[in-house]
Amino acid sequence: MKARSLHLLIFSICFILLNACSTTSEIKDGRTAYKLKKYHLAASLLQKDLSKESDREKRMELSVMIAESYLKANFTDQAEKWYAKALDYRFDPDLQLQYGRVLKQNEKYKEAVEAFETYLQEEPYGVAIAKAELAAARKALEWKNQNSNIKIIALDDVNSAAADYAPVIYKDDRLVFTSSRSEATGEMLYDWTGEKFGDLFISNMKENNSFTKPTGFSNSINTSHYEGTVAFSADFKEMYFSYCPPVKEPETSFCRIYYSRFIGGDWSGSELVNIFDDTANLAHPFLTADGSTLWFSTDFEGGYGGKDLYYIKKLKDGQWSLPYNAGSKINTIEDEMFPSIDAEGTLYFASNGHGGFGGLDIFSAKYDTKRKRWTQVKNMKYPINSGADDFALVMEKLKPENEKDPVLSSGYFSSSRSGGKGNDDIYKFIFENINFYSLKGLTLEDEYADPQDPDSEILGESSLSGATIILKNPLNDEIIATTTVDKNGKFSYKLQPNSDYKVVASKNGYFNNSTNVTTKGKGTTDSLEIVIKTQIKLNKIWPEREIVIPNIYYDFNKAALREESKPVLDSLLTLFYENPDVKIEIGSHTDSRGTTDYNDDLSQRRAESVVNYLISNGVSRKQIRPQGYGERKLVNRCIDGVECSEEEHQENRRTTFRVVSANFKLESVKPEEIKVDPKMINPEESEIPNER
Repeated sequence: MKARSLHLLIFSICFILLNACSTTSEIKDGRTAYKLKKYHLAASLLQKDLSKESDREKRMELSVMIAESYLKANFTDQAEKWYAKALDYRFDPDLQLQYGRVLKQNEKYKEAVEAFETYLQEEPYGVAIAKAELAAARKALEWKNQNSNIKIIALDDVNSAAADYAPVIYKDDRLVFTSSRSEATGEMLYDWTGEKFGDLFISNMKENNSFTKPTGFSNSINTSHYEGTVAFSADFKEMYFSYCPPVKEPETSFCRIYYSRFIGGDWSGSELVNIFDDTANLAHPFLTADGSTLWFSTDFEGGYGGKDLYYIKKLKDGQWSLPYNAGSKINTIEDEMFPSIDAEGTLYFASNGHGGFGGLDIFSAKYDTKRKRWTQVKNMKYPINSGADDFALVMEKLKPENEKDPVLSSGYFSSSRSGGKGNDDIYKFIFENINFYSLKGLTLEDEYADPQDPDSEILGESSLSGATIILKNPLNDEIIATTTVDKNGKFSYKLQPNSDYKVVASKNGYFNNSTNVTTKGKGTTDSLEIVIKTQIKLNKIWPEREIVIPNIYYDFNKAALREESKPVLDSLLTLFYENPDVKIEIGSHTDSRGTTDYNDDLSQRRAESVVNYLISNGVSRKQIRPQGYGERKLVNRCIDGVECSEEEHQENRRTTFRVVSANFKLESVKPEEIKVDPKMINPEESEIPNER
């Protein structure tokens, strides 16, 4: 995997040019090549030196130099191998820390976690740094496994075998970027990478994310030296770009930012933008849309770290202000580079100091106008960021046109990730208008005052562990997935968009139950993850015991169901559907008024009315049978000859459910509330006087 890219080396160009007089043919040993930063050559020569060395400490030293040469030459897989070899000689805390970092760059996050944990066990110093790296590795592993609606497209029409990076959108339909491809001006090669120095190139956008063949941007701008990372004014009549001149006096030769205007059909000669005295390298300019602020990156001494982000403001007289550091929320002890700001004021920048996937990561930040500082620094996460260097993000589209727009936002960025054409490559990212759905459920049971007595008071509901959850297609009952709830009764599934599901819960000793859920109509552009929540209660089976099940009541001397009874029966339909092997007897009971024969007949008709209602709603006749008990199972004192209230008589006029199975039976008992037939307030209005 590639990690350290040409864009990171701009600040070292002056040093390389200074040493360009040392040709490869003059270098005979690896240490010399390493000192001169000829890392491609150094890696091979150092291995030859190693084969001749017998001293253990010197062999370790050479192994480290080989690892670092491969790392700087973008071969992080080889760097990982040689750091491991160096550590085989003896433990060294600095090497262990670097080894973990290289593992991160190679996206071996689990191994990186182990490496940092080893460091913390062996090294009492540097704990803060190692803990930060450890946390970053764990977070990267978590982020990489998260759902993402980001689509990454390599711009194969634009990218070359060399470094291509820092794209900007030019006049809405073109892309201008930096490249060290073979078509770049001049013949001088960069010893660190073996490529040419960068020039600006341009390519026209076509349909389906394709582009025309890139060409040089302007002969007035491109030279045999380094030009790159360009920024344009909103009207595209002004530009700022980085330029690294040939080294004449190493103490005074630095990469700087230059300015040019579009006049008479071409760009004018470039002018130096005086920001600092000649004591620092400056690069990566970005001009805000209103032209009032110019951002850049610099290694100016006095900042927070290696390279910091700064900005200057346009004054009333047209001159630029003194530079302002972007502050500690943005800048770290490491490097911050490649700033850009979108139309809504969000700052994007690359950093290897905020913790991330491995190399440079792209971050966003918001400006707090009240506190007048940048806040909410956030990692752009995978797959925009990777273990390699990811940088130079520019937004193309900020918002969807409507709720059905397939693209929420889009833009371009650069990366040295594996799988590309060259050292650095340019990619397009698209935030797609999709959602990821998940079901989070909880199984419950009734909580009784006496857990051994189903007639005791129900105090509420509690979670139920040990249940099996089956996800089904409700159209054909096809099983999609099966899981077991955790110790807290919780379960989860990933769901597909625009789909219906049936969720069936079961546990030995409980009635099966089910519920339906859907993702249809649940989509939104406000959130990527949509969680659908559900609860399923399982009723416990009490062998040979009565339990409270809502009763069915009838008006005086009638077999027809009351309308308020039907919803109660409807609520029981799922019990029948999900428990096809359960046999249930519907028992109907009368009060003691009337003759025994009459009450037997009336109760049988009432039981049959319940059975017929359930069958009409899909219950199998094999599961259910009616049985009239007349007045033979009274639930209170109201036998013949005893004067009772109408409420007491209505307690006896009920329907019971006796569940008959291999090892148990179940019967309902009276509810907490009794509804009285209004006619029984004046019994003389009854049509059948023999049922008193």
